[in-house]
Amino acid sequence: MNRKIVGIVVSTGIVLAASAGAARAQNSPQGTGIDAALRDAVERKDVPGVVALVTDRRRVLYQGAFGVADVSTGRALTADAVFRIASMTKPITSTAAMQLIEQGRFGLDDPVEKYLPEFANLKVFESFDAATGA
Repeated sequence: MNRKIVGIVVSTGIVLAASAGAARAQNSPQGTGIDAALRDAVERKDVPGVVALVTDRRRVLYQGAFGVADVSTGRALTADAVFRIASMTKPITSTAAMQLIEQGRFGLDDPVEKYLPEFANLKVFESFDAATGA
């Protein structure tokens, strides 16, 4: 997996972990925490649906989908849903992360492993860089 993809995945994971206070591997209490955070966002109607995926070089650590893909039909969102977001992942995630930093939820120099132990030796600010990752 290239460094840019790892950075994007880590950035997204940090935002989810900081805003929900949970996030680690699937089939674990932390994976259950991710499920709860995503499900809560849908139930609060923050978003109609959400898909999340966390991977490392070897395997999928977490995968989940909640809510609807089409609000007019109520068609359920699935983990393999395709979103047409172009190259917007990093700016959106970085903006959300900066808002959480302003709220004091975490700092730019915090180690990512504080929120996602699978991503040791990476600082929050490094996850915003296209050259980041292991």
